[in-house]
Amino acid sequence: MAATATFSLTFIEQLNPIKLATATFSGLVGTPEAGTLVFSGGGGGPYTVTASSGLPPGITVTSTGIIGGTPTLAGTSTASITVVG
Repeated sequence: MAATATFSLTFIEQLNPIKLATATFSGLVGTPEAGTLVFSGGGGGPYTVTASSGLPPGITVTSTGIIGGTPTLAGTSTASITVVG
């Protein structure tokens, strides 16, 4: 059974908005997965990524936007992620 995570993002930048190029991450419960959130705009990077809540159980995101782990529950999650760059 596959699970898809849908992300709600907060962008902090007034003059040149940061845009998300990669928005989805899908995986199988119990199977290690990895992906990268890719951004453009803002100050041109480097971008700092922080997940404040809502990541699926077993999934983490690094400050550089690498998302991965081993999903432990099937379903859809909405994560709050802040990007500064």
